[in-house]
Amino acid sequence: MSKKMQNVKIFLLQQVVIYNKDLDKFLLVKEKGIEGESGNWQFIGGRITNEFNNLQEDLISKIEKSIGKEVKFEFRGLLDKREYVNYEEENCDELITFELAVYLEGEVKISNDYEKFVWITAEDAEESEEYSEWLVEVMKLVKQKFVLEDARNNMLRVLAEFDNYKKNSIIQQREFVQFAGEKVITSMLPVLDNFHSATSHIPKDQADSPWLTGIMYIQKQMEKIFEDEGVTEIEIKVGDVFNPEIMEALISDEETDKKAKDEEPKVFKIIQKGYNIKNKVMRPARVEIK
Repeated sequence: MSKKMQNVKIFLLQQVVIYNKDLDKFLLVKEKGIEGESGNWQFIGGRITNEFNNLQEDLISKIEKSIGKEVKFEFRGLLDKREYVNYEEENCDELITFELAVYLEGEVKISNDYEKFVWITAEDAEESEEYSEWLVEVMKLVKQKFVLEDARNNMLRVLAEFDNYKKNSIIQQREFVQFAGEKVITSMLPVLDNFHSATSHIPKDQADSPWLTGIMYIQKQMEKIFEDEGVTEIEIKVGDVFNPEIMEALISDEETDKKAKDEEPKVFKIIQKGYNIKNKVMRPARVEIK
């Protein structure tokens, strides 16, 4: 290392910019007996010491000593750094880092090192001659940071809402298609019922007739369409215990009602077939119970 480098003096300082986002104000403290180009209004902080394991512990200690332990805040990372160099002697006199902290809650109680403190907006600080330009510059950096952060959050929220809109649109479209399909199929069920009624009472002498073959072919076509759409027949038979979830009793008399109180009613006759669509009852079977 050259003699020139050995004579370099570097002072490392940390300052924390405490910002109340709700009020859009910054916390400044006025040091006692400090005058100069930088003024005597400062952010909280000071020179880095070797008393702690890391820089943040050191900074937290400085904050607690300066404004009390009741003030709660959230660190938001490194905001800026400034180097003050004496170019004639080629020495770096100071390196100051600015950490951003968002105020959460708590009463500020300044130490005896300060005359007073103030919460102030960047605009008011800029208009007053009491506050240094570099203080205002740092405040403006904070404002820019949150403008960009809010814009990013708004963009992410809009993208999330649009993504949800697309997902909901797809779901609604599927539900609409499913509902429309179910409605069409439901309206076609009576036609299939008529086919079943017609083909279940065929005279023996007509069993091999060409017209019956054509009717049976059409019936099988309809049944295939229903099957492709997820429609299945509710399987019940005479003698099954009546199940109101999949059956509808059309015939009942006082004797049947009285019997139902004593024992479970059973299917006596199947009047109309019932159907499920995709594991959901589309039309209950109509039965006579006894």
